[in-house]
Amino acid sequence: MIGAAVCPLVRCRAVLEHVTDGNGRTIERCPACDRRRRGICRDCPAAVEGEVGKAVRCRRCKRLARRRHEKTYRRDPEVRRRVRVRERNYRRRPDVKARRRAQRAAYYAARRDEILRRKRRYLMTQPPTYLATQRRHNADPVRQAKKRAWALKKYYELHPVRPDPHCTKCNAPIEWDGSGRPRSTCDECCTPAELRRRQRGDNVKHPRAA
Repeated sequence: MIGAAVCPLVRCRAVLEHVTDGNGRTIERCPACDRRRRGICRDCPAAVEGEVGKAVRCRRCKRLARRRHEKTYRRDPEVRRRVRVRERNYRRRPDVKARRRAQRAAYYAARRDEILRRKRRYLMTQPPTYLATQRRHNADPVRQAKKRAWALKKYYELHPVRPDPHCTKCNAPIEWDGSGRPRSTCDECCTPAELRRRQRGDNVKHPRAA
């Protein structure tokens, strides 16, 4: 199948029309170039915006054509892939992550009560199986250990200066390796039951100090 002839002008490429002149000869004419030379918009009868002979569309049709070209460009799979890669690389930048983290912290700090109400309202609308799943998930020892380690790390970052523990009764210094919570009393001032637990290594009151 032979395709229709198009205008040889690169920026035009419109389909040519075959018309008959006054001498009965059939000639090819480009309707788009004819409208451009007369200063008529290619898509409507309005006048073009710009210099006559160069501009091809009016203000309104120019805006609509630009939108059509943008939609066609954005639907291209390769263009969409490049956009996703560019957005992903932007989100991974350290300065962008720090700025978004600060924005989230400021948002939550300003709306703490409102966010708590939203969470409670959401939990009240969930079925009982949802809460049971959450409790079972949080009861996992591995998850509890991870959350405890994260909490300790955050606490150490916020409190770089470690305290110097002393007994609350006799003010004697208490040995402490810096992890967990130090004991409030020494072995001389604690209760006999507490002393036995410490000797057994089963310190129920301070499980992280062991």
